[in-house]
Amino acid sequence: MKYPDSMTSIFRMSIERQAYKMHGGDIYNVSKELNKDYKEVYDFSANINPLGLSKAIKDSITENVEKLIHYPDRYAHKLKELVAKKYHIAKDNIAVGNGAEELMYRLIHTYRKGLRALIPIPTFMAYEESLSYNKENIIENYNIDLDKGIDKDILDCIHKELDLMYLCLPNNPIGSLIDENVLLEIIKKTFELKVRLVIDISFMDFVEQNKKIDVYSYAKQFENIILINSFTKVYAIPGLRLGILYTEDKELLKELALVAPTWVANTLALLAGEAALEHEKDYESLPDYVSKERIYLSRELQGLGFKVYKSYANYLLFYCDNIKDLYSKLLTKNIIIRKCETIKGLLENHYRIAVRTHEENEYFIKSLKELVKEIK
Repeated sequence: MKYPDSMTSIFRMSIERQAYKMHGGDIYNVSKELNKDYKEVYDFSANINPLGLSKAIKDSITENVEKLIHYPDRYAHKLKELVAKKYHIAKDNIAVGNGAEELMYRLIHTYRKGLRALIPIPTFMAYEESLSYNKENIIENYNIDLDKGIDKDILDCIHKELDLMYLCLPNNPIGSLIDENVLLEIIKKTFELKVRLVIDISFMDFVEQNKKIDVYSYAKQFENIILINSFTKVYAIPGLRLGILYTEDKELLKELALVAPTWVANTLALLAGEAALEHEKDYESLPDYVSKERIYLSRELQGLGFKVYKSYANYLLFYCDNIKDLYSKLLTKNIIIRKCETIKGLLENHYRIAVRTHEENEYFIKSLKELVKEIK
């Protein structure tokens, strides 16, 4: 079994426009190819809250449909107030976006010239994709050890020529977290060298309480930190699109406002976010539920001979070399998983699955066992 080189390396390259983008969550198109109703398909490719929409969000949407005749609150006043209250931050330091990814793209558009960015890999593809519009942009990579995660040797990759550095906590697609002491060293070095540090915490709400990292406390102290958080994952509203950005950098916030459209989030998305934040207790049991199901899936996958990587999030990365084209074979069982061959730093036999409900997870394992048995 061959794994990606786990040694740290830096690759300097000009980014070319990608011919296509491949992400998870393409249930409608896959369902069409399978000639199935999307409700008949098990989507393990999208890392969304397995418990689905809360009653509070559903009620908020249905009870406020009439508000669609008016434009949305372009300043998202109430949402910002609730976010500020939850994380103990200033509401004036929050930017709202049409999902976390839109905010990532908007950030890059605040730069008027080519920039240089450090991106640990493998990670969320949108960081690199957002840089691809400008061929003058340069990317440097740090190879994450899939078993150990980011180590302190990443500090050697941080230098004064960088404009941006990205961190995904927990990492997507691995699910790993960084040692908090290493994180603090990264923060201090990027701050000293005036390198902006973008920290994507879109999956932190799935992490068990004793493992969570309070990155907001660091962002309040260091102006170079840019936190990006997705509401679509934990609140199960990817079809609405909602994300936030927080930073103490006032100038950056002004630049983000200049390159933003007038209305960055629709009315129903704002209402859904507000309802979720007003009913936080609905999500208190989520990390424990995800942890229990993640352990179940990991144990079963390992029992079938797959290499499974340690995760703290609502998904698992695994390596399968005993079933050729596992993705296509699972489609015959109406199951979609995430092929990871397009993610830099991973191989064609790497796959990622979301942690779903126990019933869905059992069906996934049952189907996988059937495939293994067929091969034998």
